[in-house]
Amino acid sequence: MAEASNTTVTLQVHRFTPRPERAERARGGSPFAKKGSPFGGGSDSAARRRPRGKQWVQEYTIPARPSDTVLDCLLTIKRTVDPTLAFRYSCGHGMCGSDAVAINGTPTLLCTATIRDWAKQPGAMLEVDDEGFRHTGTEAEESDDSAENVANAAAAQNSAANGSLGVIELASLPGFPPQRDLIADIDPMLNQIRKLTPYLQADGVLATTAEGNVDVFEYLQNPEQLAKYELLSNCIACGVCEGACPVYAGGDAFIGPAPYRPYNSIYTPWNFRGWWDFGTGALGDMACHILHPVFKALKLGYPTKVQGSSTLLLSESAPSAQRIKFVFPARDNMPKVAMPEVEVYWYDGGLLPIRPEGLPAGKDLNDQGGCAIFYGTKDTLICGCYGVNPYLLSGRVPEVPKVLREVKESHQMDWVRACKEDADDRTPAASDFSEAGPFNEMVAMGVLAVRLQGLNQELHWDGDNMRFTNIPAEAQIRSVIKDGFHITDGHPTFDKTWTDPVNANEFAQELIKHTYHNGYKLPDMPL
Repeated sequence: MAEASNTTVTLQVHRFTPRPERAERARGGSPFAKKGSPFGGGSDSAARRRPRGKQWVQEYTIPARPSDTVLDCLLTIKRTVDPTLAFRYSCGHGMCGSDAVAINGTPTLLCTATIRDWAKQPGAMLEVDDEGFRHTGTEAEESDDSAENVANAAAAQNSAANGSLGVIELASLPGFPPQRDLIADIDPMLNQIRKLTPYLQADGVLATTAEGNVDVFEYLQNPEQLAKYELLSNCIACGVCEGACPVYAGGDAFIGPAPYRPYNSIYTPWNFRGWWDFGTGALGDMACHILHPVFKALKLGYPTKVQGSSTLLLSESAPSAQRIKFVFPARDNMPKVAMPEVEVYWYDGGLLPIRPEGLPAGKDLNDQGGCAIFYGTKDTLICGCYGVNPYLLSGRVPEVPKVLREVKESHQMDWVRACKEDADDRTPAASDFSEAGPFNEMVAMGVLAVRLQGLNQELHWDGDNMRFTNIPAEAQIRSVIKDGFHITDGHPTFDKTWTDPVNANEFAQELIKHTYHNGYKLPDMPL
């Protein structure tokens, strides 16, 4: 079927012209001058090299066919309309993948994107809300006969009748600093690729046969082997995957349900754990691993009392070291073992527990990242992180039968297996949700105790109703925004900036059940 030759398409191009570079001014010789970020990202960091300049959106309406690619349209504009428009492509030059841009907000290649697939009518373009998010669906769109959809359909018909194929929005690849117009600086990605060490490395020595000839069969691959290898060699270094990743590229998608804030590389890829909006600090990160033998062996549930302390507590990020005390009520007795009230202490950030009496001098308690100490009435049991290498302080070696199922595959696949098995005949996962759920709530309780340490009291916890029961109604709490330091008349001065006081009960309840934005919602609690 022949395509229409009298149709047009409108390209909305986000253009950028960098400001002329200026020579670096000479800096003073102060030993306190800032040399770099404590969060990494040296001189090659995109954030540090982000150029400044003029930004604007320019529209081009040109003749086009539905089968034309967006690259075809840009070449037409470059040759016949605006020779100043800058974009990158290397078709025919042995560098496929250099034409990656954002089309309608989605990273893709100009040479593979057709007008038919990407042109949108003006009424169908996604709107940006006050928080910077583009919504992919609304309640109104669920109904085909909504007023908005009817209006959009009418607009599409009018545009088609006028010969317009629609509008396409173009911008440089997200996550990379723009150089000019649609050209992004992908050097940060290429430099990371250069740092990768190949899994297979030639040592410069050819394999030979017994006769001393080159063993060509050593270097042959069967089709199955080649297929596996090609999965690792298909990258054309276009940057589309990194531009589409909300963690790497930034934008607004990375924020999830957390309160809105501009993207910054200091939050990723690992550091998110240390920011209250995204993580729970070292306790929430590691206690779920290190405390599991304690939780499981002692049959713990909800703590009834909790108390926390730490190094300087900031409003935005977790402290560098903390200590928490949990108190658990008496449990049902096990055979030959009484289960009275028990206290559990947690230490991190370099804080260490008191060494048990009888532990040899010089003995390092740290075993594979941590340890757990069980104080009993007759002996003391010590094990490393994840319960490895247990031993009794007395030197006694008890005969302990193995009663737990051995997980022969990874714990991830054990979980997948449990999900897929029939509920009536399922082998529970090694850490079933009935255990993992209360366990994570126990750990989160320790995080709450640290954040509420300014109340200067032991907190009583009602696990069934998920609330503290002994915070005074009039109690207020605040935390440090900034810990300043300056010298006045030769005297060191510590100057802390605090948040405004807020009601402690309301603050605690917000920590327990967050108020999320943009439609994110947790089920009503407790379940």
